[in-house]
Amino acid sequence: MTRSAIRFSTIDEVVAIHDDALDGHGGLAGIRDRRPLKSAFMTARALGKYLHRDIPARAAAYALRICQAHAFYDGNKQSAVLSGFTFLDNNGYDLTASDDDVITLGLGVAYGTIDKADATIWIRNFSRRAGK
Repeated sequence: MTRSAIRFSTIDEVVAIHDDALDGHGGLAGIRDRRPLKSAFMTARALGKYLHRDIPARAAAYALRICQAHAFYDGNKQSAVLSGFTFLDNNGYDLTASDDDVITLGLGVAYGTIDKADATIWIRNFSRRAGK
């Protein structure tokens, strides 16, 4: 998939995802610092076959970098994982994971026990191209 064909998420979309997550689960709204959030987006958007080989690898980059940015006052893990999944969906992938599997991924990313390579493998295992 070429860069022009990839549907990248925007910061405003992730902020909306964050707000929706807080509406459903509670927490303190607001962005603590926008700069690390911008940096997370730049990493996920970076090109090069060695950095992000495919859509699942970019989704993993979104999830990890947004989580690590701690840009929000609350709900960073939920926002990060949901943003990665939204990126997948926007680029023609369906998620097949159970809620428990998603929680495991989110906690692993948050606690540093799942790195980008592991998150990419997880996403490849629990997603498929839509219609396949």
